[in-house]
Amino acid sequence: MHDSVLSDAGTSKPDSPYGSPTGRSPAVIPTPDLGHLIVYAGNDMGQPAPSLSDNMINMAHMRFLVHFSLVLAVPELDPSLIERNTQLILKTGSNAPYLMHEILALSAQHMSTLEPENAMEFLHDAVQLQTRAISLFNAQKARIEEPSCVPLVLFSAILGRHLCVDALAFRSTSLDPFIDCYINFARIHRGVRMIVSRAWALLKTSELVPLMSWGLGLSRLKGVGPDCDSILDLISASPNISAADKEIYMHAIDLIQVSLDDLDTRVFLGRKYLIQMVFSWSLMVSEDYTRKLA
Repeated sequence: MHDSVLSDAGTSKPDSPYGSPTGRSPAVIPTPDLGHLIVYAGNDMGQPAPSLSDNMINMAHMRFLVHFSLVLAVPELDPSLIERNTQLILKTGSNAPYLMHEILALSAQHMSTLEPENAMEFLHDAVQLQTRAISLFNAQKARIEEPSCVPLVLFSAILGRHLCVDALAFRSTSLDPFIDCYINFARIHRGVRMIVSRAWALLKTSELVPLMSWGLGLSRLKGVGPDCDSILDLISASPNISAADKEIYMHAIDLIQVSLDDLDTRVFLGRKYLIQMVFSWSLMVSEDYTRKLA
């Protein structure tokens, strides 16, 4: 299942660049291209600020730490789970530098939307901290069967959602550059989720069980509303689309309908599934669909 920030994402596959299901190779995440986030007035060339080193910790980073809450990564989270799991993540991050850097990166990205006068500075910090987090994660060469499973999974899950926010922040006067950016995100996100799925069995006795249980359910839903009927009819009637491709496209659209249904029929859940789908759609559609976008 590709349901949530933490979910049983499916069965294991052969070894990949993201690590093996049996731990033979370490989990690795490629560094995303985040240049579109740091092109602002006063920085016309899009040049990043100097790279972050271990001793470059400042008061802004302390502000990011104080600002952090799990709700930044999981805005649809049940209120009863927020405080406990925020504390769990911070405690875990205190012993896992790559997770702590991602915590700070996500918080910096969010604060950039709250303080326009500091937006450019905070976005620079967010990009640097995220890049450093991925570098630290890859350097650790963590293996999925090791006791480091909890910080590894928390990092992968939060990073996946952060990458989605980064991709959706892309702005362009034409559609093609955004599609390229989204495809890049989707490919990295799918690899990140493979790390979560391969650690799933090891998490069933961990402190993450309540969070994991809460996140299940999205993949079992089917669209019921009429919002997407017109485009589904067009695809169904097209003589130029193969039966296999029609199935791929119609599944992707049905997932969108699940989100739209949440606007009307599942309001009592706080639009949980609508928000989950924003983050999980790229994982739930067929890999062939992502390839066809390219």
